[in-house]
Amino acid sequence: MPFRISALGLAETRLYVTLLLAENALGAKDARFERLLAAAREEMKRPWMSRGLDRKTVEIAMGGTVPPEVDQALVVSAHVTKILSEGRAAIPGRSSDFSTP
Repeated sequence: MPFRISALGLAETRLYVTLLLAENALGAKDARFERLLAAAREEMKRPWMSRGLDRKTVEIAMGGTVPPEVDQALVVSAHVTKILSEGRAAIPGRSSDFSTP
């Protein structure tokens, strides 16, 4: 039976990519990553108002100093977010339909 997963918007995509890269750089158990994850959860409580994990939000979550590896995550996510969001829209049904046997 096929089911559909909704496409992510710009803010959700930016947040997701930033978290993936930050987790890879810091590790899931790192206190800084856990604070960043908590900030992301707060952002997604109001997705219509969110810009994703922007620099200001990340700086606050990191206690005022953004580690270089997280800074790089911000740069990469800023560059790929629009491409990923638009690319998904260009292929309707391709990556969002899954079938169970």
